[in-house]
Amino acid sequence: MWVRVPIYVGDLATVDTDRPARVGGLADAPGTPGLTARPVSAPPSADAAAATVDLFYAVDGDHTMLRAGQRVGVTLSLRGNEERLVVPWSAVLHDIYGGTWVYENIAPRVFARRRVQVGSVDGSFAALLTGPQPGARVVTAGAAELFGTEFGAGK
Repeated sequence: MWVRVPIYVGDLATVDTDRPARVGGLADAPGTPGLTARPVSAPPSADAAAATVDLFYAVDGDHTMLRAGQRVGVTLSLRGNEERLVVPWSAVLHDIYGGTWVYENIAPRVFARRRVQVGSVDGSFAALLTGPQPGARVVTAGAAELFGTEFGAGK
């Protein structure tokens, strides 16, 4: 079974089209293992109105969870090897507006909420585009409780 992946043309240069992709459900959490799909050569196709080009991947192994026409989530590898600040995915919180945050331990029993911008998630780690300084101590367990304490969430 093949999966068609429309890519915004502005992002195409950052995608490593020679590496396999990971295919999963739309509601799967980041880092959830999915099916492996290898890139395949296909006739070029695109959608000018959406400014996308299509990449195609063949799903290897048992793909009984997939149906023709089904929408799926696809994780692609990116080119390059630039260094990024990495935090455990468990440290990242989402607010009601989609903003992402971590809590930094700035003194004993003193925490500050810091805005972060997540670039990608791989397994149990999030690579940040922006965030605290390297070496900062971030809360990895109990961050949701701190968030609830800060905003007075009910029980």
